[in-house]
Amino acid sequence: MFTRLAKLCKFIRVFQTKNAGTSIEAQVHGKRQLKLQNHGETYEMNSPHLSIRILPVPGIDWVGNVNIRCPETGLVAEISYRSSHSFLGFGGSRKLIKGKILDSSLLKVLFEVDGHWDKYV
Repeated sequence: MFTRLAKLCKFIRVFQTKNAGTSIEAQVHGKRQLKLQNHGETYEMNSPHLSIRILPVPGIDWVGNVNIRCPETGLVAEISYRSSHSFLGFGGSRKLIKGKILDSSLLKVLFEVDGHWDKYV
């Protein structure tokens, strides 16, 4: 139990908050690593920011840019998490992502991604 609590406290300390009046934005520092052992690939990535809206309509969204890199394959992904603007917090579209996957050695775009991070891309 104490080990889990220590890990949670360590995670919380990596947040840096910024107050924008009607929302709070938290930055998660550091890089994440995903290893696909069956394929011999390691993916390194940063995290998007967590935006907590207070007014006019409460909500939570991921926002910002994420860069994912695989040193073994040379593939790079640039993903942008965003929300469309709405009138007084009503309408609009949330949980949007847009980006591209490219081969860093050729500087050629292989795929473009567009959609919602909680549904389909």
